Amino acid sequence: MANLNGTDNTIRVTAIGGGTGLSALLRGLKRNNTNIDISAVVTTFDDGGSSGLLRREFGYPGLGDLRQCLLALASDDSGIDILSQILEFRFPRNSALVGHSLGNLLLAGLLAKTGNLSDAIEEASKMLRINGNVIPVSLENGHLCAELYDGHIIFSESAIDLREAADPAIKRIFLRNPVQANPTAINAALNANAIILGPGDLFTSILPNLLPNGMREAISKSNAKLIFVCNLTTKHGETDGFSASNFVCKVNEYLNPSDHAQNIGRSIDAVIINKCDSTTAQAIENNQYNESPVNIDEHSLHSIVDDIVIQPMLGNVNPARHNPDTLVNTILKLITHHPKGGADNKTTPTALPLSLDVRGIKEPVPVLDTGSGGEQVKSTTNP
Repeated sequence: MANLNGTDNTIRVTAIGGGTGLSALLRGLKRNNTNIDISAVVTTFDDGGSSGLLRREFGYPGLGDLRQCLLALASDDSGIDILSQILEFRFPRNSALVGHSLGNLLLAGLLAKTGNLSDAIEEASKMLRINGNVIPVSLENGHLCAELYDGHIIFSESAIDLREAADPAIKRIFLRNPVQANPTAINAALNANAIILGPGDLFTSILPNLLPNGMREAISKSNAKLIFVCNLTTKHGETDGFSASNFVCKVNEYLNPSDHAQNIGRSIDAVIINKCDSTTAQAIENNQYNESPVNIDEHSLHSIVDDIVIQPMLGNVNPARHNPDTLVNTILKLITHHPKGGADNKTTPTALPLSLDVRGIKEPVPVLDTGSGGEQVKSTTNP
């Protein structure tokens, strides 16, 4: 696979996700000397923090994850670097703009001026001279929901993200109103040599990108190698007790939804998993976030995925994050040294329906507090 395009050595990588995980991966891809054509397909369903304020006031899609990815791919030239730092500024609590990110406000202003999210991102991309393409997964205003195993419905992405209870667990996520995938996102999947899912929060950053109509089909039709970057740790309220195979199975469920008229038939080709030493594992267990290192159950993994890479992946600066350079080098080895895998002979778990019109739910359905009021601004973790 040395000549992936047939005409040159450019590797077309489409990274799908959101939040800090995707932006870290993009920084690693940007820094790599390999000739990589980068496309980032980004979730737009965030409704917490600054993004949530702008959604509620103006009806915009979530802008925070788009901002993070634009800044991750921005030019490293001194003038642009200063601009990037300024756009990361978040207004303090004593400000009338409390909770807002300056970068989000810039995107909101560009969206108001252009009248189109794609045009707003294009203008911001020119300003930052980004190396790659940042693509919203949908141009429509979707709202992420979750159904718990006790029947409760959570009607807010931020409430899913900030859950403090491990029980009842999340049964599935869905969009309150169906939306269409962005045609540009579909093309990025179809034309890729490799599609990367993750790293990032499973239920709020990765899987939501598979919900817009047309996105799963595009991934299925693509000849790209489909690589999943497993989370470093479990996340309290979302993936408590998940092993590595649980993560892979859950992604495969959303790639192969049971409510789809046709059998899409695509599963993860390769998975990258961090190998955690005992000292780091103990430190993670002792932290205040109720997280645990992801258990590597190799026997189960071998029955559902072809290529498995297990090696240390922790960052030097922030041991709670993947080292972007190590991660990118591992991804490139998988792309160039292993032809596209296939999980046709693997076992795909039974999936749950992914689309649900909440207006059709029979009462009574308990509804959890979405926390969408002013208190949501307190969270600096929300974009």
